[in-house]
Amino acid sequence: GEVRLIDGVGGKDQGGGGERRLIDRGEESSLIDGGGEERFIDGGGEERLHDGGEEGRLIDGGEEERFVDRDGEGRLINRGGEGRLIDGGGEGRLIDGGREERLHDGGEEGRLIDGGGEGRFINRGGEERLIDGGEEGKLIDGGGEERFVDRDGEGRLINGGREGRLIDGGQEERLIDGGGEGRPIDGGGRPRLINFPGGMIMSDF
Repeated sequence: GEVRLIDGVGGKDQGGGGERRLIDRGEESSLIDGGGEERFIDGGGEERLHDGGEEGRLIDGGEEERFVDRDGEGRLINRGGEGRLIDGGGEGRLIDGGREERLHDGGEEGRLIDGGGEGRFINRGGEERLIDGGEEGKLIDGGGEERFVDRDGEGRLINGGREGRLIDGGQEERLIDGGGEGRPIDGGGRPRLINFPGGMIMSDF
């Protein structure tokens, strides 16, 4: 086997690439200090890290792990599953066995998909939504809407828009806060409460 170390060929002290390379039994490990690349090749697999080029990659038996630092992207692929984190772009995503988990830091979106269920969180836009097996729950903080949908029925509360509504198995319960109206609907009956300046009315039809 050959063991070779190259140090100072285009080295940092010469203002060049700063390359150090080790070859052992045909395997190669190379570190480029100034150019920002550290690379190791072991058998059929490759492990590579770019510091200045912002790429790190590990390939081992067809599996790939990759990290990009300055671009703000990190990605892990393991037996077909992919995990990805974008720091500058504000996105992190993990895909494992067809499931996806995603978080946007700058884009303010987080989403979890697991077996068809989706959970999503939007921070700056003021919306939080959870979908799990076809069920949906949504909270909009800035827009003032909080909404939850649970399979058969829908429940919704709008804080800024002053509406709250719950629909469960065809029945509806509704509350409007700022508009001064509260109404529960249960099995076709309609008790209704209207609270407005000057009076309050209760009706059951």
